[in-house]
Amino acid sequence: MKLIWAILCRDSSIDVDNNLVSVFNCLEKVEFSVDKTKLNSASQVNPLAFPADYQILSSWEIIDASKDNKLEFKIEIVDPANKILKTFENTFSIKQGSSMFRHRAKFQGLPFTVPGKYRFNLYQKKEADKYELVSSIPLDIKF
Repeated sequence: MKLIWAILCRDSSIDVDNNLVSVFNCLEKVEFSVDKTKLNSASQVNPLAFPADYQILSSWEIIDASKDNKLEFKIEIVDPANKILKTFENTFSIKQGSSMFRHRAKFQGLPFTVPGKYRFNLYQKKEADKYELVSSIPLDIKF
């Protein structure tokens, strides 16, 4: 399986009649107000969370559709200091005959520690316990 594209957005919709996807409010930068008294060294140990719903929408090409396939991947949210704030893992079984696979990972609450460039790193399990980075989506957080 091969990742074709991945995007960070607020929402998406899949049309039930034609299976086309619509993406709403792509996220590249987020600005919000923060109570400065809550920002201290403790917020770098235990991240604060901005109350927002968001998604990572991804499309995968299935290289060999003549057999059942399995997609194992994880998503890491990484702060500007390269600290991993959250990790999500998932596995999907894809039936024989499917040539494409689309996935929406939905999240609530955006963790943050400091202003700067955050990364949503997508990894695909290629062998036994080895994950390979297949995409890194940046998000600038300003407050």
